[in-house]
Order: sequence, then C-alpha cells, then structure tokens
Amino acid sequence: MRIVFHHLPKSLDQDFLKRAVRAVLKKEKKIDSKIEIIFLSRHQIEKLNFNYRKKKEPTDILSFGKANQFPLEDKNYLGELVVCFPCIKNNAKKFKESLKKELARVLIHGILHLLGYNHEKGSKDFKIMTTKQEKYLSSL
Repeated sequence: MRIVFHHLPKSLDQDFLKRAVRAVLKKEKKIDSKIEIIFLSRHQIEKLNFNYRKKKEPTDILSFGKANQFPLEDKNYLGELVVCFPCIKNNAKKFKESLKKELARVLIHGILHLLGYNHEKGSKDFKIMTTKQEKYLSSL
C-alpha cells in the first residue's frame, strides 16, 4: 500500500491519516493500492469543483479515479483525493465534531468514491456508502 501526500498542512498528523486510509483499503481488500492525497486552498478547490462538477463553491473533497489518469500504467493506482483543509475545519466547527474525526470522515468518503461508490446515483449506493463510512470511522 502506498499513500502519498502533497501539500500536507504541518498541523496534521500524517501517521493518523495513513492509518485511516490503510484501515479502509484493508477492509475493502485493496491492500496493494496506491493513492495520492493533495491538499489545496479554498480558491483552488473551488476552481476544480466548477471545472469538474459545475458547482461554483468550494467543497471539502474531490475524488479523481484512475479513469481520469492518462496513460494508466499502474493497475494498483486508485486515484487522487483533493482535499480542502479550510473547508474541513469549517465543517468540524459547524457540525460540532473534532477536526481529526471530520478529516477522517472526509478521507473515508473520498476513498469510497475512488472504489466506485456514488451516492449521487441513487439511494441504494447512498445507504451502502454511508453505512461503510460510519463503520470505518468508528473503527479508528
């Protein structure tokens, strides 16, 4: 398993983040996977969110699976998670959640998207994804 961080804020516990990612990939039987996690500003992620989802607002996370990669040479490469740490901090405060738990929840959510789950397609995937997300979060 290979987890690569880009622009990781110094205040974040990289070991905890790796444990969270590894726990999900292990439970999803994707232990040979490679994943990249990129931290961006609100402005940067807002641009990406508009370009890829036509939503003119920042978001906490975007998932870019291997279908977005050219050329695809590594069969174990799952894709990239693009994370907006300021959005996650705001959400933690808004939902009265610890920053660590909110960050783990968002990463788990993004990984499930990389694995093919899509809550926007319908309620069946939404239920599966939400159940897995909360189960994995509670096991950390």
